[in-house]
Amino acid sequence: MITSRVDLTATRGDTWSRLIPIEVQTGPNTRRRATAEELTALAARFTRIRLHVREEPGAPDPPLLALSSSTGALRIDPAAGGLAIEGPATQMRGFDGGEYDVELTEPRPGNPQGDRVWTLCTGRVQVTPDVSDGA
Repeated sequence: MITSRVDLTATRGDTWSRLIPIEVQTGPNTRRRATAEELTALAARFTRIRLHVREEPGAPDPPLLALSSSTGALRIDPAAGGLAIEGPATQMRGFDGGEYDVELTEPRPGNPQGDRVWTLCTGRVQVTPDVSDGA
């Protein structure tokens, strides 16, 4: 699996549903989409997923938007071929966009080096106004 830069769009006040393809590097300059089997294995290893959006990398807490697999907003979807995002409309209402990253965590109890953390993707979220509600 490789870390990718993926810029995303959202509409303010709408549910934010996106699928980010997960890719595998097959050579120095080649890649392909991960198979359902590879994604099933990835989901079994990396059991925690979080997405944070900030004005810019390194901006202080709290993030502008925080989504997590623990709430069901993020999940690896082997059948669809990637990371499924579903940001609730309530969280998107006052959101103006920014820089994001998605981190996957593999718990490793007892490992002296701690959990394994991998940044799946980074990029920019651009938010457009929702015309229907004036947000």
